[in-house]
Amino acid sequence: MPKPNLTDIERKAIIDELLKLSDNGVLPSGVYVKVSLKLGCAPTTVSRIWKRYAVAVAEGVVGGVWASQIKTKWGRKRKNRDEVREKLAKVPVEDRSVERRVAEAAGISRHLVRRAVSESIISRKTTFIKLAFSSQNKLQRVEHALSFVDDTTLHFEPMINLLHVDEKWFYADRNRRSYLVFDGEELLPRV
Repeated sequence: MPKPNLTDIERKAIIDELLKLSDNGVLPSGVYVKVSLKLGCAPTTVSRIWKRYAVAVAEGVVGGVWASQIKTKWGRKRKNRDEVREKLAKVPVEDRSVERRVAEAAGISRHLVRRAVSESIISRKTTFIKLAFSSQNKLQRVEHALSFVDDTTLHFEPMINLLHVDEKWFYADRNRRSYLVFDGEELLPRV
């Protein structure tokens, strides 16, 4: 079973021990093995930590560098958010309703689309169908309805010879749709 990684405190202890044993920055022979036995790690680990520290001191870094690099180098590298934004912007607004389809159209993963939403690169906005009633449109509807009233009896005509088709079957659409949009990007009005 491999040993766990050294903590920053253990690394600092190795540097302190080597500095005590050094003579003006020069280490005597066999010192890596002594320090490794004392602190319970491999001599190559002690050597690697010391060399990194010595290079940093030679470059003028005060106190040297001895902390672990695992914290900064682990995991998958972060994607450039500007590139993600550009790829998302190439997808038309009408096609940005479902995250899975947006990811496929932009050529990125669904996770990146979701992260873009959570990081406020892109946000979800909802549109509703708004009826397009103008005063002229209302007047035309009333005139059309009044055309079916008999002038002499003031009763509606039986409309036996007319076929009524409910227009919602032709213009079936959901009342509410949501899209992923950038700041300042406007959605088309739905009527």
